[in-house]
Formats: sequence, structure tokens, C-alpha cells
Amino acid sequence: MVKDIGYEDLQSMREINLSLPGGVIGRQAVFSIFENIIRNAAKHGNYSQQNTNNKNLELELDMYDFLLDKDQNRVKNDSAFSEFLEKNNYLSDLCRSELIVLTITDNLFIEKEETVQKLQDAIDELYVDESGQMINRNKGLKEMKISAGWLRDIENDKLEEKAPPLLSVRKTSDNHLQYIICLKKVKKVCVVLDKIPEGLSRQKLFYTEGWRFYSAPQYLTLKNHNFDLILVDMSINMDLKRRILLYSPNRVKMIDQKEISELKGKQKTDQELYAIYLEKWLKIKGRFIPQLIIDDEKVYYKYKTQSDSYALSLLKDKVRIYNKNYLTEKWNSHQKPDYIYRTHHLEKKQFDNFMKYEIPSEFVEGISGHNSTDRLMRIEEINEIWFFQQSNVVSQQIAILDERLFEKRTGRNEKSILQHLQKIKDKKIFLKTIFYLTETIMGL
Repeated sequence: MVKDIGYEDLQSMREINLSLPGGVIGRQAVFSIFENIIRNAAKHGNYSQQNTNNKNLELELDMYDFLLDKDQNRVKNDSAFSEFLEKNNYLSDLCRSELIVLTITDNLFIEKEETVQKLQDAIDELYVDESGQMINRNKGLKEMKISAGWLRDIENDKLEEKAPPLLSVRKTSDNHLQYIICLKKVKKVCVVLDKIPEGLSRQKLFYTEGWRFYSAPQYLTLKNHNFDLILVDMSINMDLKRRILLYSPNRVKMIDQKEISELKGKQKTDQELYAIYLEKWLKIKGRFIPQLIIDDEKVYYKYKTQSDSYALSLLKDKVRIYNKNYLTEKWNSHQKPDYIYRTHHLEKKQFDNFMKYEIPSEFVEGISGHNSTDRLMRIEEINEIWFFQQSNVVSQQIAILDERLFEKRTGRNEKSILQHLQKIKDKKIFLKTIFYLTETIMGL
């Protein structure tokens, strides 16, 4: 089993933001690593020598952000561990700035001294031989390594210089097996500048809060452009701006020299700046700032004070929280549309009852322990950043690319669309029109 020391330990883990690529696939990669660690513990661990009455397998997880002094200090007293980290590039600038180090340690004693070296040799073994045939052994460890590569978005073990390995194993000072992988840090905001002021791109505080700074050519060479928000220097030439937009998701905002100077001066915290630019972007896109409604007993009692009764108001009434009593509100046709998160309906009867009300809402989502809404509503702190992130989500337009749905909704099939496109004879004019529309929308 995975050891659950208590709620406080879980809370400390939730404070660490990780980038898990591929959503469900990323989670499966983590599960694959844990599954094989459990198998290896059963194969190589010695239950008879446990110094505890608990005969269950326990896994201890520790996360390190070596950009932070507190995490550097945590390993100083263990000289063998510190040397291992240094030797294998876990303390390199690349790892410190881009990766979180995760150690997974079991509670069983290693039965044989040569176990660690055998495991590491198996990890380092090639996947296929010279003839291209799969080497049919140590497949569990290879699966772990492939999963660790997926979590870092690395193909075919192509590591950068001074990068830590995808997977390594060592013996701890108290004779337990410890596996080490790395997870990518979250990248919230990308700032693309014509020229990067000296020292700005490597400010420790910016990096710990998920900010990155690039020149336009550097940005275009990135493998992944999936930032929450991308701020682009207005002074960058038009050709580079166009290329940046083609590579970028839709959350792009142009910034002027005054705003760049504010970033250089660092007069506000990263969190404040993040909230400010999220709000600016929402307003630029013409999206009104909604009122979010949370109708859930657990959220209500999390924020309730002694004086609160019917409903709670947070963030200057941008968020209102009810104790499953939102439907008793009086509706009127002039009320602005609400965005509602409410306790998930367990039965069809409950849902049908909810649908009887003519609620002027544009978005309704159930809060369930089986999806991310439980974490977003009941666990994460409701602050300005949280509010603007949720505002972006609920007001986001979604493009569904499916020819059957398109034909059903519009009555136009693929043949009629192709006939229409054939009428556009001059492709250059068409492309210029697209660029013009793009530049107009983005305010270039």
C-alpha cells in the first residue's frame, strides 16, 4: 500500500505544482512506475528483516525543488545522497530551473548487496538489439523508464547536456531501495521579448512561480508552447509576431514598454502579476467578468465564519457560496447569466428536479470526488488567480472538429464545403486575409 501519514502530509504535497503531460496518459505513466516498484519490492525486498510490526509494503514519496534553499538544506546532512545527486546532474542548473525531483523509497531491506547494481544495469540496457529486435528481458524496468520519459516529454532517451537521467535507483543509508525520477515544473506565463534584460530570465522567484522569459527566436525553437498565458513584446517585428501566433495557443496578450518595465522592476509579486494579466487578457477578449456560484455543503463550511448564514460572498462578491440552497433564489429575466458549480447529482430524480428551474445560467458543472472539480472547488484556495482561471474556463469557446456533427448542425456536407473552397482561386489573397484577421483580433 502507499503510506498515508495523514492529512497534513497530503496538504504539503498539494502545494507542489507539477506539469503532467497528456492528462490521463500522464497519470497512467505515474501508475505504471508505482506498479513496477511494487513488483520489484516483492522480488528484491526482505520482509523477514523489517524493523517494524507492520508487514505491509509502504512507499515514501519525497519531492525536491532544488531551486529552493529549504530543499537544498534537506539533503545536506546525507552526504551519500548529496554526492549521488551531484554526480547524476540532479543539482544542475537545468534540473533546478525546470524539474522537480521525486524519490520513491520502500520500507523493505535489500536482501542482496548486488541488487542495486543489477537494477541500474537493467535500467541502462537498450530496448532493442543491433538487428532491431526487442531485448526480451527487464521489461518492467524498461516500462518505468519509458513512462519517466513520457513525463518529461523526452523521446528515445535524448537527454540534454547536464540533464539528470530518466530513471535511477540507489540504496539509502538505512538499506532500502530508492527510485528517482523527475517531473516537469509548471510553466504558467511566457514573456516573449525583443531583447531580454540581463538577469531577468533567471530570477529565482520568477522560476519558482512558473514564469519564463525568451527572445522571439528562442521561443520559436521551444518544443512545447503550452503556457497558461503568453505575453508578447509589441516592439517585435511583424514577421516574428505572425510566427509566434501560429505556434501559440489563444491566450496571447501584447505588452508595451511600460508593462515590460514593471516586470523588470518586480514591484508586484508573481501571483499579483499573474492575476493582473489574466484579468487584462479576459477583458481584451471581450469576455465579461462573471459571478461564479458554488452550491456545495463542503465548500460552504470551509469558508463559513460564525456570522455567516444564508450565503457567503468572496472576492467582492465575484464568488458566492451556498449550502445547497441556491435554488431558493428569486430569478428574474434581467439577471446576468451565472456560472454554477454545484454538488453532483447522484440520482436522475435530483437532476430532473434541478432542470425544472428556469435558471439563467450559461454553465453548470457538478462537483464530484471522482473528477478535478473536487480539488478545484473544495481543496484549492479561492483567490484572485483561482477566480480568473475559472472565469477563463467557463467562458472559453470550444471548437469541435467532426464532420458528422458539423453536417447535422449546419446542413452542409464535405462536398458543398469543397465546392465553396474551390471558388477561392487566389490562395495568396486568402492567406493575406487570414493574417489580417489574426492581426486585427490580437491587436497587433
